[in-house]
Amino acid sequence: MQYSSADASRKWFVLVAVGLSMFVTAMHENLVSIAIPELVNAFDSDFNTMQWLSVGYFLSLAVTLVSMGRLGDMIGKKKVFVAGFGVLALGVFLLGLAPNAALANASRPVVGVGAALALSVGIGILTEDFPPRQRGLAIGLIGLFISAGVVLGPLVGGLLLRLGSWRWLFLTTAPLNLIGMFFAMRYVPDSPARPGQRFDIPGALTFGVALLALLLALTLPEGQQAASLSPLKLYGIAAVLMAVFVVIELRTAQPMLDLRVFRDLALTLNLIILALFFFGMFGHMLMFPFYLSTMRGFETGLAGILLALIFVGYGAGAPFAGRLVDRYGASVVQAGTLLLLVVGYALVMTLNLDTTPAGFVLRVMLMFVAIGSLQVANNTAIMGAASQEQLGVISGVLSTARAVGQTLGVAGLGALWSARVNFHSGAVVDTTTAAPLIQVQALNEMTLVALLAAALALGLAIWEYVVTHGWKLPVRVIHPAD
Repeated sequence: MQYSSADASRKWFVLVAVGLSMFVTAMHENLVSIAIPELVNAFDSDFNTMQWLSVGYFLSLAVTLVSMGRLGDMIGKKKVFVAGFGVLALGVFLLGLAPNAALANASRPVVGVGAALALSVGIGILTEDFPPRQRGLAIGLIGLFISAGVVLGPLVGGLLLRLGSWRWLFLTTAPLNLIGMFFAMRYVPDSPARPGQRFDIPGALTFGVALLALLLALTLPEGQQAASLSPLKLYGIAAVLMAVFVVIELRTAQPMLDLRVFRDLALTLNLIILALFFFGMFGHMLMFPFYLSTMRGFETGLAGILLALIFVGYGAGAPFAGRLVDRYGASVVQAGTLLLLVVGYALVMTLNLDTTPAGFVLRVMLMFVAIGSLQVANNTAIMGAASQEQLGVISGVLSTARAVGQTLGVAGLGALWSARVNFHSGAVVDTTTAAPLIQVQALNEMTLVALLAAALALGLAIWEYVVTHGWKLPVRVIHPAD
């Protein structure tokens, strides 16, 4: 593909538009993480109930991403992208005005659908607009927007919680979505619609409900389970519907997801790696505010500053990693950053009740540097395997793998932490009021599980490198003229 000088200028504004979608979603996710302890008190609720502010968001995000990506391939990615900003603005506005825990939780699926609309096509838009020799750099620069979101989330959140109501945490993000909508409407090019295409409604419904059942089975807190929603029944529903989905997709002329893409072993391995490292990351993003405020007793403002400092690492290495990807390829950078992540989790396991603020930042920073760099390499590898006609749906699959990892990390690792607190307490207790020593011990055990997941991802990354390159040592990539 040839890129004109006009494209060369406009593509950077496209980068800003996509970056803003990543910024507002990352900021909002982290505002919720730091606000959960406050909302437990404001709504006279408990940890398991308010945890659904995160779980409900990720569930709705996960079950709609692939469908939204397919819709973007059909009607044009720009239409779906612009709509995402509008729905995001509505969702965060409703959350900011919620009068009770039930309505606050109910607003989160709206935010999730808005995020799905924007995120499902964002990386696909970048892949269309940037030539192969600059894609790693472009995705690396997106890491700066994500980093800014996760940095400002705790900083702004901590400041607003200290100065005023928790409601301003969310009401102040609604206008940011309108700014993003302006950039999207002004600079993102109209990708052509594909005439004669039909949306695979049976496939979308069966896939969405199957994934929802699976994630509910994995994440529904024990106290909120009913006989009609037991995990065993939900697993059965998920298995049956996923089998039906496979049959539908294989027999449909225009499937929502062409399952033949998974014949590419490297693509499949990269998607599993993506889910594994987001699993560990988001489980810790949920727990770090509790560690700082509840276990260590730091005041909210200091906790926000410390979280902001470690999130700087998320974006610090991303542009550099993007350059390395463009120069040496995604596979080798991915394996190297996963090794750093394993070391990072080992450092996080040394957190204790005597850890100083500086000690916390130094221990946790490597974990976030590794994840920010890893995401660049992984996303570049996945999107590089997508055909032009399937950029939207593969972008949606990528985001679905990320959302599944996020959901399992928030709910699964959160549930593991609660279970280990109860185990070490010798009884079922209010986990947030258990002895700090027990809470930290449970956190370290939770981190061990994340470390094992990262080690598994490292093994898969080495396999993916061998599949892609054989046993050759890494060499510099020579890109053809764009």
